[in-house]
Amino acid sequence: VRVTRALAPAGLPLVDTARIDVRAGIVCAAMALAVAVCVGALPAAWGAVDTHSLREGGRGATAGRAQLTARHALVVGQVAFALVLIAGSGLLLESVRRLRAVQPGFAVDGVLVSSVVMSSPGSVSDARATAFWYALETRLGALPGVVAVGATERVPLTSGEGCTTIGVEGRGEPGCIHTARVTPGFFRAMGIRVRGTTPDWTDADRHLAGAVITDAVAARLWPGSDPKGHGITSCERYGCQRGWYAPITAVALGVHDDGLDRPPPEIVYLPITPVAADTFPGGVPRGMAIVVRTASGDPAAYVPAVRRVLAELDAGAPLGMATPMRELWAASMARVTFTTALLSVAAGMAVLLAAVGLYGTLAYVVGLRRREIGVRMALGARAAQVRGLVVRQSAWLAVVGVALGLAGALVATRLLRSLLFEVAPGDPVVLSAGVALVGGVIALASYVPARRATRVDPTETLRAG
Repeated sequence: VRVTRALAPAGLPLVDTARIDVRAGIVCAAMALAVAVCVGALPAAWGAVDTHSLREGGRGATAGRAQLTARHALVVGQVAFALVLIAGSGLLLESVRRLRAVQPGFAVDGVLVSSVVMSSPGSVSDARATAFWYALETRLGALPGVVAVGATERVPLTSGEGCTTIGVEGRGEPGCIHTARVTPGFFRAMGIRVRGTTPDWTDADRHLAGAVITDAVAARLWPGSDPKGHGITSCERYGCQRGWYAPITAVALGVHDDGLDRPPPEIVYLPITPVAADTFPGGVPRGMAIVVRTASGDPAAYVPAVRRVLAELDAGAPLGMATPMRELWAASMARVTFTTALLSVAAGMAVLLAAVGLYGTLAYVVGLRRREIGVRMALGARAAQVRGLVVRQSAWLAVVGVALGLAGALVATRLLRSLLFEVAPGDPVVLSAGVALVGGVIALASYVPARRATRVDPTETLRAG
């Protein structure tokens, strides 16, 4: 339970209330008792057969046909269910592996993110707000070990779905696109690769700072050409011709802002200061997320210094929860990781139970055939031949179980489609690995009883029979 809580993603309902208490113990005991009753009652019911069946079971050196059919059905069922769970957990493990291999388009290590809101934002002028962000970025950037500092309205992997209707110079209205106002140091602080020139504070002071668009915007609006030098406008308040205007100066490359499992979205990064003396809706932001990129492996160690600098600039400005970007990156995969962990535990238990069950069933079946094995060996059969016979018979059961398990896996894994990333429910590599694992368990579970039976002296077996 503690491990489950630790792996659970934030916001999962009732996960903190999960515990082993009296009610849970009663439910588990009741289920165990019900299973025990069924396991004991069904064989007893099947055992109430006529004398012909009794004679069939007692004749010769093997069990009756009905008994063997029931045992074989149990083996086949265990193999099938184990393969279904293994296939599901294998697909999720492959999804997590591929998610971790995705290049997010920004720095993950050494980056600290925290929200900052100016005190008394309603009484702060745009000029004063601009001066505050400039001073904060400059002062934090001067701290020992700090590589770069920036601020943004939109933090990758944490932002919502809001958008702004954007107009393109000479093309009218291309649709609603994510927008975020950022300070000049944002792109370097986040480690975002850009093609072109990003604005600096001199451009901001002269109202000449341009916009930076993502390559997804460039690919849709300017396919095969360079978008730099073109302009974009706001179409929300005054129409595309009367809103603010910003020239495109650079293209941000490969930023997975909405999630690692989604393609890079369309985003327009705008400067925090007005462009060409026009006015942005809402003016200069009074609250943004500050991004501090450090040379340290533990960016959280810089929180006291960030808080101290903020207090010197604005004593009433609160510093929001400071979070390393590595944690935000991990949280974006938490749902898939959590589901993978739970299903992997279930699959591991299924494999363990299948191995124990197969071993027990096959050991019992081989035990019933000890007299037959003794006869074969007394007539000259070698131990390897007898072991091969038993393993081959078990292999046929495995083939049937695997066939049913594959069919069940192809159906059941489709329910996981929303959790899969770049892997299909019927991925042949994952299914082949699951089949190989189940096959190895079956081979071991059948070989051990067969080897034990062939090590017994045939004369003693025949005498005992």
